[in-house]
Amino acid sequence: MPRIDGHCDPAFAGVRDALANNFEEHRELGAAVCVHV
Repeated sequence: MPRIDGHCDPAFAGVRDALANNFEEHRELGAAVCVHV
């Protein structure tokens, strides 16, 4: 699994997993995500 830094509320674990999947399955090189609710 790739290293993903930052805080992720358990309610958004699916979003974090989808981000990690992009690195593993689609060979992404970098990404940033910021969500304020």
